[in-house]
Amino acid sequence: MMVATGVITGAESTFKKAAGEWLIARSASEEVLHALLLIADQEVADSGSLALGLRALGLKPSETLVRLMLNSDPLISSVGSAYVGRQVGNWALERGEPVPAWLIPVLHESPGAAADAALQYVRLHVEEESERQAHQRDSIEQWLVRQIAEWQLQLPSVVAGKVDGALYWGAEVYCGSRPITGRHGSGIEALQEVFGEPLAQSILEGLARVWSKGEYEDERGASGAITAASASIHLADGQDFSAESAGRILKVLFATVTMRDAYLKERLESCCIDQLIRSFIDDPAYFCQLAHKRDANWNALLYKLREHPARSALHAWAVQVALEQPDTLSGSLLDSVLRLAETNAEAPELTPLLTDVLSHWSNKGDGTDALVTGSDLRCADRLRWAYFAVCLQSDVFSNDFVHALDEAEDAVIHRVIFDGYPNCSYWQTPTSTLAVSRLLLQFLFQRTPLMQGHFERVWPDTVKVLKAVSLSDEPGVETILLDLLTDAEGTRWVDTIRHELELYRRDVRSQTQKLLSPPDLAKVLSGRGPINVQDLKALVLLILEEVAAELQPSPHNLWRLFWDNNKPKVENDCRDVLAGKLRDKLGFFGSFEVSPEAASSGGTRADLLVTHGPLTVPVEAKRTSHTHLWYGHSGQLQTYTLASSTEGQGIYVIFWFGKALSVTQSPAGIKPENPEALKMALEGLLPAELAATTSVLVLDVSNAAQAAKVRKNREFDKAKAAKSRAPKKPKKTKDAAELPHGK
Repeated sequence: MMVATGVITGAESTFKKAAGEWLIARSASEEVLHALLLIADQEVADSGSLALGLRALGLKPSETLVRLMLNSDPLISSVGSAYVGRQVGNWALERGEPVPAWLIPVLHESPGAAADAALQYVRLHVEEESERQAHQRDSIEQWLVRQIAEWQLQLPSVVAGKVDGALYWGAEVYCGSRPITGRHGSGIEALQEVFGEPLAQSILEGLARVWSKGEYEDERGASGAITAASASIHLADGQDFSAESAGRILKVLFATVTMRDAYLKERLESCCIDQLIRSFIDDPAYFCQLAHKRDANWNALLYKLREHPARSALHAWAVQVALEQPDTLSGSLLDSVLRLAETNAEAPELTPLLTDVLSHWSNKGDGTDALVTGSDLRCADRLRWAYFAVCLQSDVFSNDFVHALDEAEDAVIHRVIFDGYPNCSYWQTPTSTLAVSRLLLQFLFQRTPLMQGHFERVWPDTVKVLKAVSLSDEPGVETILLDLLTDAEGTRWVDTIRHELELYRRDVRSQTQKLLSPPDLAKVLSGRGPINVQDLKALVLLILEEVAAELQPSPHNLWRLFWDNNKPKVENDCRDVLAGKLRDKLGFFGSFEVSPEAASSGGTRADLLVTHGPLTVPVEAKRTSHTHLWYGHSGQLQTYTLASSTEGQGIYVIFWFGKALSVTQSPAGIKPENPEALKMALEGLLPAELAATTSVLVLDVSNAAQAAKVRKNREFDKAKAAKSRAPKKPKKTKDAAELPHGK
């Protein structure tokens, strides 16, 4: 591969001959790729492009090969998920060619950050292709502009659905697609902006006609967007799905994948799930037929039920049926079913099943041959079953869990357990979290006695689990830490456990101490700077609250600093704007440094570090759409607070963009509707020990102009309604008007 990419040159070098002979001896593409992925490391990645090398060797991307690359834990551990995702995109996508039909489903089905990075690359590729085509003579945008002019002359035919493409493109625009440069948004407003009001009205009537007559639903291709848009318009008109069959509702639910507008998609999916629950209660026969087939529609239903968790008859039945054939469950589908089981199954029902499944895995053998394609997936499935079981009943399944850990690779353990621990674990009871954390730490001490392993993640992963123990409210935490100190004897983890034990004892003592409030600190600062990290954090909070108070009412529209034209800025840009504000305001109080992406404890990098002499306060900042929104303050931020200069203090800042940016669903399935609710929800997830050292602040950087317009219209409508309800004064008659006063 290095020869192919030009890293090694030479006409007939020994290396090239050996490479050629090795390649000829292997005819299967899977075998060649698997071997290359095993030996690829950071040095290879720094020397050339893995994707270009694969192309030069004649390996064409396919569904099987891309899955193999995305699930290659040795490669991911060596070069990182972001690099793997980019190389998948470079390999599978070509300029001027459409995205392969199989690529996006494969990326959606593959768990992990590598698939997410590849999806991001695909989106960028599509946007670049759209922009490139827009400048070509026969681009889609220019074609659509010409078609719109023609469609505006055929309004009755558009309503009747006789004009090819009009309803499809109308549905795409309604659902949030942006085929016209500079035209953003979704819904009726987007239709009117792109097509003009008369044509937009005809498209709306045509889509309403599609829904009423049930057209397009048995066709492929354009039917998804049309089905989703027509159903959404049906709801917007104040209608519901009570008269529709379960089969039709399922088609609508699956068609929501074409919707890019998060609000429209969430509303439509929620209505579909509610109606499916009612349909199942009335007539479960259709659902039984669907479960019997065990096809892609059945799997898609399980995924959607997982995305919309609830305790319902449909959810409980789906879990029961899915668990009847555990061998058919794997990867993200297995995780979805287990997540559903948390809220719709009882422990006595699950214990016999889990015992049989784990016994079956044990009888299969270890299956740890690293050269066998898919062995890591089987280990991941076994580990997921054992993880679910031990979280349910740690005393019963602890041995099964330890055996599954022993047979799994480091990267698999990180992906299944440590990524998001403990907030992404199963069941999440304080007792189970404490018990599982102890088992994990004992395993880590044995697996990594020298504090080395799984692609430099061993330190933050272990500390994350250790914090889950020390921050627990359960009794006996100090005893467990002392036991862990004994378990760590003879390893390099002894000092880490000893340090955590001292932190725990300090935090217990600090619970009886009163923390300085920002107003009290302001009085102290009138004569001197911060005297400890608590003072510094209170000062930073005071400044942040001042910034928050200026954003919305300011006549200078300061909220626009966090926007790029009409869309929210990316997270790093928002962080840099906030850093500038902090730097300006802190200068009034003395010498302070505000450093973005600064090196922190454990080899990590904090979003912001505010420093005053030897004192440091780390700040973790995220937008509301971040996948780890609900775990950043209890997980990632706490890694930065391990540095001695922070004294355990930290600040978690969230950028709230209103309806312009979705809010990631909480572990409880709730999406806060305003900044205050989000702040309360995040603070509610903090244990008592962390609440004393961790502060949460939500900055409202939403579009103030749009909010003012909404308030103005609301007040106008309210005043108009009040005027119409006011009693009218009776008119005076002519005779009464002529009477003298007092008569």
